[in-house]
Amino acid sequence: CYVLIHRRDGRDVAGDGSAPLPIRVVPDEIRPLKESGFLYGYKLVATPATPAALAYTLKRYGTMSLAQVLAPAIELADFGHVLMPNLERIVITYAPSIRENEFLANLLLKGGSDPWPPGHVYCQPVLAETLRRLAAHGVEDFYSGRIADEIATDMAANGGYVSRLDLARVRIMERSPVRGDYR
Repeated sequence: CYVLIHRRDGRDVAGDGSAPLPIRVVPDEIRPLKESGFLYGYKLVATPATPAALAYTLKRYGTMSLAQVLAPAIELADFGHVLMPNLERIVITYAPSIRENEFLANLLLKGGSDPWPPGHVYCQPVLAETLRRLAAHGVEDFYSGRIADEIATDMAANGGYVSRLDLARVRIMERSPVRGDYR
């Protein structure tokens, strides 16, 4: 997650929330996956940095609390939304791959097997609960609290590399924006 901020005083700031590679990654396990075109799954997950980047930016430059900013997302996750037609097509196209992941299958496919009809309202109660927890306990919970424990446990159970240590090491850097001219 990269954040570009143009301040009222004219100054520009870039927030670098690059997702760091987990410490225990074994390149010889990753290379064949990449070469085969298999580009998803637990082994290919980088350490998530987006929550840290967004929370850092909000705390340093924002005018609202994390809870205020998360409220609309929590509502959407609780009460759902209809997928845009292009996303419906993606679900239909990738349904065979989606079926391979129980969580995604139950989230995106009717009965975990077939795409829902157009107009289906998708709710995400697990996401809503995670966002509520972030709103109540802050992003630190994601990197060193209960959410970090849940991520590390899930990754370990499914052959992923992201650990509690990786989560604790996430740091957001401010950088000077890259500038250029077009034509």
